[in-house]
Amino acid sequence: SKMFYILPEWSRMVLLRLGKFEDVRGPGYFMIPPFLYSVAAIVDTRIETHQVEATATLTKDNVPTKVTAALEFSVEDPKKAVIDVQNFRQTVIWLSTEALKNTIGSLDLKDLLSERDQIAESLKDQIDSDAQNYGIDVRAVRITDVDTPPSLVEELAVIARSRRAAIAKQLQADAEVAVAHKIAEASRILEEAKGGIRLRELQILNEMSKEE
Repeated sequence: SKMFYILPEWSRMVLLRLGKFEDVRGPGYFMIPPFLYSVAAIVDTRIETHQVEATATLTKDNVPTKVTAALEFSVEDPKKAVIDVQNFRQTVIWLSTEALKNTIGSLDLKDLLSERDQIAESLKDQIDSDAQNYGIDVRAVRITDVDTPPSLVEELAVIARSRRAAIAKQLQADAEVAVAHKIAEASRILEEAKGGIRLRELQILNEMSKEE
């Protein structure tokens, strides 16, 4: 039973000869002679999805936050995944957790809540760079949940509303200044034009006469 192997399309066999790496085989049917050869591991190369969490991590503005992310990866180099590391899954999850904590600590809560896509892409690049040493290809990282104290979320909402109100007032003031400049310009033109003021008075009277 340990001589004959039939590997499905997604499996790869890491083969040793007298304890040393010999080859990566699969998929298909193989006969492995005993004693001389041994199978180190049979690796599944399909995409795996794991959840990673960074609990009670302080953001840059000292807010305790729990962030949950979904990690997608697959074995790209079976030799490295089996020979160079004892447990590649546990190692990749540990790398992802550390990268997630470091990223949270470098950001304010506001940025963490509003820039999820950019943060996830940055995390993917960081984790993939380290995971390549173990033959792992990190395909995607998605931030699925950011758990913050409700009181802080309400404070951020109040700040956002105040900021929007201030912007609206600023826009209104800018519009009034622009209108004032136009009125001043129109007044100057009417004063310089012969009979301009009188003509404007007649236009106003004409408009008033049309109203009930």
